[in-house]
Amino acid sequence: MLPWSADFAGRIDEHVFESALLRGNPLGDPHERPLWVYVPPGYDDEPQRRYASMYVIQGYTGHVSMWRNRTAFRQPFIETADDVFARGEAPPTIVVYVDAWTGYGGSQFVDSAGTGAYHSYVCDEIVPFVDSQYRTIVSPDHRAISGKSSGGFGAMVTPMLRPTCSARWPRTSRRLTVRVLLHPGVRKGCSVSA
Repeated sequence: MLPWSADFAGRIDEHVFESALLRGNPLGDPHERPLWVYVPPGYDDEPQRRYASMYVIQGYTGHVSMWRNRTAFRQPFIETADDVFARGEAPPTIVVYVDAWTGYGGSQFVDSAGTGAYHSYVCDEIVPFVDSQYRTIVSPDHRAISGKSSGGFGAMVTPMLRPTCSARWPRTSRRLTVRVLLHPGVRKGCSVSA
């Protein structure tokens, strides 16, 4: 593993998403948010194919660009996910990296009078945007959410509070998230813990 960034087999499209739900939030945090959408190898070669989607949300004090953080002897999550797809260890999947940083450090990915409507932002704005711009399988049965730390909490409550948003919630990290989440047995529906 090299200490600098690697080339992707898939690609990451970087968007700035303008959220109506986060506009005027109680903390005055930006309503324009970075949104990264990873498409797996072969996405552009098969224009009729549709893909499952996985939403990845960060922990408290995290922001979307931290998924690229590189430390000694550890591959960043986005490169690990790409590597898993490139080697065919998991079915090709669209991976969406959502930002919910706040002036307090995070939102817990819930709707709050103190921070803003971050859960609705994910379910009512981000998911429909991704479904309209990418060839996803538009169904909660083919949409998963996973998170680290506070993002794990958001991933856990989403299928409970909004089962039409996502029906799957592995609570794992790094390579295990991608492999376990996309394993055919998990896709049939079970909770996963590491």
